[in-house]
Amino acid sequence: MQTIREMNSLLMENMTTDTKVISTDSKKNRIREGNASSLQDISKGTTLSENEVNTVFDTVNPDSEHRHFLQIKVPWQLTYQFCSGDGIDDYVNSVTLSPGQSYFNRESFLTHDYLFNHRTQHFHDFYEVMIVLDGTVTQKIEDHDYRYFAGSSCIINRGLRHTESFSDSARVLFLGFTVPFIKELFDFCRMSPFRSEKDFFETDLCKFLKADMDAPNKKAYLDLLPVFYNQTSSSILHGMTEKLLETLMRPQFGSDYIARGLLCRILSYLASPANFHATYVSMTSGSDHLLYSRVIHILEERGGQVTRQDLESVLNYSGDYLNRIVKKYSGKTLVECSMAVRIKKAAELLTSTDLPVSEVAVSCGFSNKTHFYKNFKNAYGTTPSLYRENLRVKRTDLQVVSQ
Repeated sequence: MQTIREMNSLLMENMTTDTKVISTDSKKNRIREGNASSLQDISKGTTLSENEVNTVFDTVNPDSEHRHFLQIKVPWQLTYQFCSGDGIDDYVNSVTLSPGQSYFNRESFLTHDYLFNHRTQHFHDFYEVMIVLDGTVTQKIEDHDYRYFAGSSCIINRGLRHTESFSDSARVLFLGFTVPFIKELFDFCRMSPFRSEKDFFETDLCKFLKADMDAPNKKAYLDLLPVFYNQTSSSILHGMTEKLLETLMRPQFGSDYIARGLLCRILSYLASPANFHATYVSMTSGSDHLLYSRVIHILEERGGQVTRQDLESVLNYSGDYLNRIVKKYSGKTLVECSMAVRIKKAAELLTSTDLPVSEVAVSCGFSNKTHFYKNFKNAYGTTPSLYRENLRVKRTDLQVVSQ
């Protein structure tokens, strides 16, 4: 049986377990052994005991509005969270795993939803990576709500208050890393004989972590939006999670190294510009500014050739709302922004290729040559042919001067 399917099945079974074994008032329960057989025993009530000590986190000031703090006691941890739905009988269940440690928590969906709206947000001394494997999750970060859908991700730095909620069934992976652990991974990367491995240091994800280690507690986080063509991010991340869970649940010789390698693969996949758009989000900007950045990322990636329906499908917001957000920050409508991106792309092709103007127009989504010429002249004050010719003349002049 697949590990994640096995985990989901076990968590679903726990919803009907007698409350003497798993309490409905969010009492914490520790899994006695971190392997598959003990997880199966959860449904039998043989491995859980109420009020056992959490060996992964220390909680400080849990009732404080501004000082609810989680302190990690292990180098890294994985929390797999499963929400069955938003009904009165649905539950949000969590399993936290780390080498040699495991922990279980269960609460009703209504309790979790109530706590999201009434409990204090927490912050912590480690970096947290949230990956949505299925469904939609809302992250309340400081005073803003951010929506994340299947395949999307974010990295929250230390000292940033946040909490998350579900509106329907969902599966989410949380990874927590201490600063020493991240530095250790970076040190191994620097010593690697593989030159391409060092390319990781040039990614926005790596720069975000290094910047926070140099100047901690900045009110910012990193948003990771799958590129438009990356429609398989959730299934790929699902597969990586599957292998990581299996490594922790069925440990054997070398499992610690295997787990570290899988963590590096996950971080590398998230860091790749071919897979994700990375956006640095400062808490001084509102949540709608992030949405605007996501729209612009998609428009630029697609060369402006994306429909309102495409954006609605990818971002899970109505086209009218997206249009208002774009208008707010750019002063242009979605159609006008798309046109600006298409014309900019045309100018780049005229500069970097010898394609005929007609082919440039078609490649940028213009079926009407007159329409293309009109919009290009509005943007650059000249026709596409003269634009290309003027650039060639300037290049020739520069070459003569340099000689």
